[in-house]
Amino acid sequence: MKNYPPYLVIKEREELEAELYRQIGQLKVELEWLKKNLFSSVEEKRKMIEPLNPEIPVYRQCELIGLLPLPITMRQEKRVSIICSL
Repeated sequence: MKNYPPYLVIKEREELEAELYRQIGQLKVELEWLKKNLFSSVEEKRKMIEPLNPEIPVYRQCELIGLLPLPITMRQEKRVSIICSL
């Protein structure tokens, strides 16, 4: 085992700890979102997707509720949107 200077070991540990706290926070956000969207029909689940949610991307929302993200162009909105399907 290499002997690293203590400041490098502390810095590495702090970086790892910060990343783990970030992941915990993200999982909490996803869990709360999932709790309110879990027991719904496919159509209801599609309607629950929040394309503008800054904390959970659409593809992840689809994964969490068991839908597959499919990119399509929404002509009336003139932008690329994602609709989830089974």
